[in-house]
Amino acid sequence: MAIFPLYENFQKFISNKDKCNNLFSCYQKIYLEPNKEFFNHYFKATNIEEEQLRERVNKVKLEDYQYLFNLIQSYNLLNKTEEVLEKCKKYLYFEEVNIYLIIGFFLSPDGFILEVNKKPVIVISLERSNNFDLFPILLSHEYCHLAQRYFNTPSAKSKLITEIYKEGLACYFSKQIIPNMPPYKYVFLKKGEYNYCLKNTKSPLSERYKYFAGFRIIEECVRRANLSLKELIKGKGSADRPPLNFFT
Repeated sequence: MAIFPLYENFQKFISNKDKCNNLFSCYQKIYLEPNKEFFNHYFKATNIEEEQLRERVNKVKLEDYQYLFNLIQSYNLLNKTEEVLEKCKKYLYFEEVNIYLIIGFFLSPDGFILEVNKKPVIVISLERSNNFDLFPILLSHEYCHLAQRYFNTPSAKSKLITEIYKEGLACYFSKQIIPNMPPYKYVFLKKGEYNYCLKNTKSPLSERYKYFAGFRIIEECVRRANLSLKELIKGKGSADRPPLNFFT
């Protein structure tokens, strides 16, 4: 297990920005080049062009990140990361667990799995953090996604069903690692949003969820079955037996 606190390089860069003649060159030298291998894969995955990145770097201000740096220190982020990972490993052990803690200009989700040299790693982006209340849940959630790669968790024929299933595994895994939290936090919803979903899963689907589920089902039919919307409307395939049986 290895933890790479790349945010430390970002903090070093931004703390010395006033000494830089060329801000982007300093960013590259202090933050990117020491972690070149990782960032080559990261920027490829986030599809950002150099000019876009340069524009964001040139607008960076220390005062915009000072709260985050103070939060990282007071939370004792590295120790907390090790603590959560130890709990995860005790519950479900596997080798090759690497985690990168970064500050990424809002280019990626808060947590995700990235392929680095053909090996999946956990990436946690810290820039959106107003507090770290959800950090243990997020980290354990991503640990489960990494485990799914390691153990080759089976997939359904439908990408949508597979995503729902695997996200469900990750959410439930977090509950086992970080117990006694409000249930809505495990699924990254606000309390009101969670209660709405809970209420509507115990009764016939509301119009809101009929629209959402129906849209995704038709989208999947069109994509996977090579059927046009017109063909679906005209009856090729049916609502109770979709093309390709992609629910199974």
